[in-house]
Amino acid sequence: MITLSHAASISKAKIETLHKDFKRKVMSWYEACCQEGLLPYVYEGFRSLQRQKELYAIGRSLPGKIVTNADVGQSFHNYGMAIDWVPLQRVAKAEGMYEDVWGKPKEEELYRKGQAIANKYGLRHLTWERPHLEDASFSDWRDLRNKVVL
Repeated sequence: MITLSHAASISKAKIETLHKDFKRKVMSWYEACCQEGLLPYVYEGFRSLQRQKELYAIGRSLPGKIVTNADVGQSFHNYGMAIDWVPLQRVAKAEGMYEDVWGKPKEEELYRKGQAIANKYGLRHLTWERPHLEDASFSDWRDLRNKVVL
């Protein structure tokens, strides 16, 4: 559980880690979501190459379930051109507290709403990774790598 102000503070700090052009798109999306009554919590922004290496190792050379198929340099996160987010909803029995919608009845509906708003701001969602939004200006990570310097 988290307060809305704490979630907003974390979200805005994550957005600050993004590439300047993408940051503007994400901030516009974030504000539009809030105006529409959707409460987005951005929990991942830029990801270092070292962090990508660590995540890629999980389920391969490290114990656990695979968490990413993107090797080092193959994630939009490595270029500051992706976020991971989750809609929040009010916790009924804890005043002023919010929680993620994962596994909750409105999960699909709230993600679809956020994705529809994202499309208006040049953000693309991935069908296989619901929380992920990336810059739709690039066809894939190879295109991105050729145009954006790490």
